[in-house]
Amino acid sequence: MAPWFTRRTLIGAVLATPAAGSLAGCVGPTGPVFGDWYGYQTGCADGYDRSVALVLDGTPDARGGTFHYRAFRRLASLGWGGVAMDGVERWDGQWRLHTVPSGGQTWTRVDLSGLPPTERAAYILMDRHVLVPVVVGGSGPDLSQLGLESRLVPRPTTAYGYGRV
Repeated sequence: MAPWFTRRTLIGAVLATPAAGSLAGCVGPTGPVFGDWYGYQTGCADGYDRSVALVLDGTPDARGGTFHYRAFRRLASLGWGGVAMDGVERWDGQWRLHTVPSGGQTWTRVDLSGLPPTERAAYILMDRHVLVPVVVGGSGPDLSQLGLESRLVPRPTTAYGYGRV
């Protein structure tokens, strides 16, 4: 009886190993992560407010790579208080980091290609790795009240699901 039990245990362990390995991908990123941000954006041109999550894949010194973007949309007239989201949108595309001069300063700009025009596709990387949208028609950060309210803040690297959208 003991050999049958040992053989059964071995077969179970062999079958369970791939399943456990596939679940490990749900917890952490699948590769290096340049950054992971989140925030709420109001006053969007299409009349929707958004809860945004953005992940830029790449090593800490990367200048570009793949991004993953998720937006929970809600009609601005409904507000955020206790009402379900209107829809979830997801996009993947390419990001590029470059420096731009504006207002006598040099800024680090993040461009996201592959987003529809309703989404903010250009940000300035500020102190403490905060992403502030680029001012409309310009190249510097939108430091207005609306621009600062639409910033994306970095998610702590210790947060559950860091690097996953």
